[in-house]
Amino acid sequence: VEQLEGEEALDDTVTITREITDYCYVNDCSVVGLEVDEVVPVRELLYGTILSSGADAALALACYTAGSHEAFVAQMNEKELNRALRTGLPSGVFLLYGSDRYLVERYASLIVDRAVKGDKTFNYERVDGAKIDFDHLYDSILTLSMMAERRAVMLDDPDIDKLSAGDLDKLLQILNDAVEPTVFIIAIKQNEFLPKKSSRCRKLLEAVDRLGIAAELGERSAADLAAFVMKRC
Repeated sequence: VEQLEGEEALDDTVTITREITDYCYVNDCSVVGLEVDEVVPVRELLYGTILSSGADAALALACYTAGSHEAFVAQMNEKELNRALRTGLPSGVFLLYGSDRYLVERYASLIVDRAVKGDKTFNYERVDGAKIDFDHLYDSILTLSMMAERRAVMLDDPDIDKLSAGDLDKLLQILNDAVEPTVFIIAIKQNEFLPKKSSRCRKLLEAVDRLGIAAELGERSAADLAAFVMKRC
């Protein structure tokens, strides 16, 4: 609801797509019963979402506010990431990826700074994603923090799509075994990460979604970037 711009937006209309109806059918969702090509006012979609718990109405709203279901989820995940950062002590697993490399870098640094206060000599480790030693990564994840509440480990820019099936399984196992006080960040900066096209990327994304926060950080306008920077100065 907070994404809607003014009361006049309630009179806007959304055309129901086959993608919306197919998603609800495949996932056996509770629906209002919207039909493909049906044109529905935003106001009615809100009623269908709130009063009838209709997934088809909710998906149509997501597409209206963000352009697509995936983009809407990414926006919500970034909000969840910001909430975790505001608590001061983020914990768990984070996956950062997307076309805005500055934001990926910036959020990764923010997570590390919030998790590990002061000197990071003993409680922060960067692991090069170009040549991953999985045994070392596993040991680092299980290492206890030293005289601090948290320890942070960053896997820096791995090319997930080029991992062997065995190496991907190792990474997924490390994710499952990561426990507090360690914060595990996977920051994908230069390499592509395309869950829609790559089954390996999709597996990693689904694992992180279960265990922590996965945020896709798309490119912003100059005004949005300026606001982001000013909030964190």
